[in-house]
Amino acid sequence: MNQRYEIREEIGKGGLGAVYKAFDTQLHREVAMKRVLTTERASEEEVQAAASKLIAEAKTLSSLNHPNIVTVFDVGQDEKGGFVVMELLKGETLDETVARGVLTQDDFIEVVYQTMEALLAAQASDVLHRDLKPTNVMVIWQPSGKFQTKILDFGLAKFSKAPSVQTMDQEDAVMGSIYFMAPEQFERSELDTRTDLYQIGCVYYHALTGQYPFRGETAPQVMNAHLQHRVTPLDKLRPDLSPSICQWVMWLINREMENRPEDARDALARFPRNPEPPQAEPVLQAIPVEEAAEDATSGVQVVLPSAGAAPPRVVTGSAPVSQARTGSQTVSHARTGSHPVRGRRGPHTGPISGNAPKPNRLPLILSLVSVGIILLSFVGFLIVKNAREAADRDRIKTLAAVESPSGTAEDVELAVKFLESRDATGLEKRIAGDLLSVLQGAGVDSAIVSALQNSTDPYARLVLSKAAGERGLSEAVPAMMDAFASATNDAQKTEILFAVRRLATRENLPALLDTIGTDLTLNLRMMFENIVIAVYRREPLQNAQVQELSSRLTTTSGAERQSLFRILGALGTREVQARLKNIFAAKDGTPESVEKRKDAVAAFQRWPNRSILPLLESILLETDNSTEKTVVSRAYVRVSTLPAAVPIEEKITTWEKAIGFVTRPNDAQPIFAAMIENPGPQVRKVLEEGFEGSSFAGIAKAAKQQMESNIKEAPVLTPGQKLTPVQGEISGENASGAFLSQDAETFIGWNSPSAWFVWHFKVKEPGDYGFSVLQSYVQEGTSEFELIVNGTSLPGTSQTTPSETAFTKVKLDGSVALEPGVIYTATLHAKGVTQPRMMDVQGIVLEKR
Repeated sequence: MNQRYEIREEIGKGGLGAVYKAFDTQLHREVAMKRVLTTERASEEEVQAAASKLIAEAKTLSSLNHPNIVTVFDVGQDEKGGFVVMELLKGETLDETVARGVLTQDDFIEVVYQTMEALLAAQASDVLHRDLKPTNVMVIWQPSGKFQTKILDFGLAKFSKAPSVQTMDQEDAVMGSIYFMAPEQFERSELDTRTDLYQIGCVYYHALTGQYPFRGETAPQVMNAHLQHRVTPLDKLRPDLSPSICQWVMWLINREMENRPEDARDALARFPRNPEPPQAEPVLQAIPVEEAAEDATSGVQVVLPSAGAAPPRVVTGSAPVSQARTGSQTVSHARTGSHPVRGRRGPHTGPISGNAPKPNRLPLILSLVSVGIILLSFVGFLIVKNAREAADRDRIKTLAAVESPSGTAEDVELAVKFLESRDATGLEKRIAGDLLSVLQGAGVDSAIVSALQNSTDPYARLVLSKAAGERGLSEAVPAMMDAFASATNDAQKTEILFAVRRLATRENLPALLDTIGTDLTLNLRMMFENIVIAVYRREPLQNAQVQELSSRLTTTSGAERQSLFRILGALGTREVQARLKNIFAAKDGTPESVEKRKDAVAAFQRWPNRSILPLLESILLETDNSTEKTVVSRAYVRVSTLPAAVPIEEKITTWEKAIGFVTRPNDAQPIFAAMIENPGPQVRKVLEEGFEGSSFAGIAKAAKQQMESNIKEAPVLTPGQKLTPVQGEISGENASGAFLSQDAETFIGWNSPSAWFVWHFKVKEPGDYGFSVLQSYVQEGTSEFELIVNGTSLPGTSQTTPSETAFTKVKLDGSVALEPGVIYTATLHAKGVTQPRMMDVQGIVLEKR
């Protein structure tokens, strides 16, 4: 059993494995650990193959760092087989939510946006889930009453730039998913992004009706229902929904793949953002009849929704549906909230005879006149109020519909009013928030900062903080820090900190460092550390700044001191290295010295280059502390795998030392990943001969197979040709943010120097070659980087472009001699001064020098 993770309890079990609650003893946090195949359920060869596949795919899977996708922390292997370590989510699955009542239209719209954004991010990295179902969508409720969805269980995910074929045969695993599987999965046809859309469409249908779209008593009956497309139209079960929304869901679950959306981006673009009232005639763009999917049983023809074509929405929520049948049971679809209960009429209580005295009606008449006047005044007030609110909505919608909206400070106040309103719908709030990020005009920026300073609504302050980040309003950082302090949950705090990271300057450092000294969760603490590091990296570092930061160490302890050491380690200066050397050279053994040494180890976790390797090696050779040896050996492994312009022979020597230092086999996995990134005869020889008979033999064999695949797929370039992002991969210990945009075929979102990009290639003819980076860059300041080819550093600096879609060539300094028939690795990484957001990369151009 892997010693880093302590298993606490089993929290789920399925046909392919089990999920456990575990405790990460290194980072002191609860996690979820999933085992896919173990020695109890498969042969050693099958277990080894599954573990090897996990290791090969770990980097791509972990790059899916998205608010609506469960985060993967680690992938490993021990004596039982492979495992995946993920964030532990505390919430309920979507089927548990639906069991209490089907979704209202407003809640469904929010679920669509969140899940589609998740699929869009996954598909941008060529990831197919292939097992989407309600139990794989987690709903996390926030204290404010809002919710967040996360797609989980990518255990069956397929990383595919081309169509793939379903290969999962385990009967019990299939039965758990059969109600949501696409026809092509039963037919063993090629799968692509449209397969995931069919599955999520079935999930949506279930969320809105409480029943499966394709039903049957047995598995063959369910399969035939999919294949014959026997499905009740959604609008028959939910006439209270907008027709265009029903049509959109039915579009996703078309029988034929070519009649579904092309991908998540296409589906989301055509989602009816302003749906018409229920039972109104939807505005649809029909597709040719021969291209429409027609239900052979119900005669339903599904047509293609046109993006934004539905008329403006004039009602919100969804009315009750009286009854919907689910098999033999009847499920009540109650509207969220409560409604009056109609009472029975009571007995007559008037006069018992006609001889009663006639009452004086004058006071009654006067009262009725007074009430009438009050009612008329109130009705008039409501008419004016409703007219004003309608005008406000129209103003916001009109501005939001313009590509480059121009407005005033009053429009900012209007948008903030919607953000703070309890009556505004989720869609209206979303439109208002999006508008604040792009609205231009005199006084708009200062109005946003002022609103952020004065608002007391946590949600409004969150949206305003994000808008300030998008607009680059650095003067808003103090107000954003106040918004962070008043945020009601960690999710809001995290989003605010993402915006702060974009804007923070050295003027904000005292406040940021003071906050690090407060009681923070580990995730928030790490975010603050990253912000401080990003601020220091924005400009050339001065020794005085390092000394000022170091001086704080004398007045801190515990978590705060560890944070300071991590920040200093990330700066990686000679002064910091000298201080660390003195700390670990001390032999007095006092409690204070031992505690400082324990905290100082944190600096090695962030060190940015190989300069620290000699100190790490000396510590490993001298220490008798097993815990210290484990932590330092991991740091040695990490640093040895960082990009560096050194000969491959030097890298191999360091990797071999690193493997000798590790105390747990799983800790050596980054070494094999680095070997895969550096294919060639020397590395191949190490993988073939260096691990025979050892506990690393299996992983070495898998690494060699992956390396051979990389060599086989490497393009052969001639001068003027380029390496595209599609041909490369995102690597590094912290690849969060960076991803491949399929539409633009561009690496975007590069916001961490701990992430880098790797390509493999060959040349057609010998010669001295130079390189240029095809990049776009719209940030203030510059970012420095280098391309490493064949152990040679080719440095460059970003160049500003008019827009994110305008790319220019940045010619790199230097050249390198290349020969035909040799496999080369090109590694692009940040080095030196870098901005919180670096350039977007569209390719590496080969040039003859």
